[in-house]
Amino acid sequence: MERWTVRERICTVENFIRIGSVTETKRLFRRQMNRHDAPSHVAIHRWVRQWREEGSTKNISPPGRALSVRTAENVARLQESVQWNPRRSANKHAVALQMSDRSVR
Repeated sequence: MERWTVRERICTVENFIRIGSVTETKRLFRRQMNRHDAPSHVAIHRWVRQWREEGSTKNISPPGRALSVRTAENVARLQESVQWNPRRSANKHAVALQMSDRSVR
């Protein structure tokens, strides 16, 4: 679940464009939405940039690194590595194969 609804994001962007001040935008957000918290300065600037570039404030892709994929090739590489050195730890296998330790486990 997203922390801020699309309606709240659009309202914030419209207020920032009209007012031009992040601090005043946050104060107005708290009054209009009847909330004690408000989006951060970084979030407001990101939403405004996204609105101007894409015409939307909705998250396109989640932030953070992409999850590794379990493929037949990766499974085969890991099996070979474990057969070659079965006493090596999972973390060391992960480093050697350039995979996440979670994928190795």
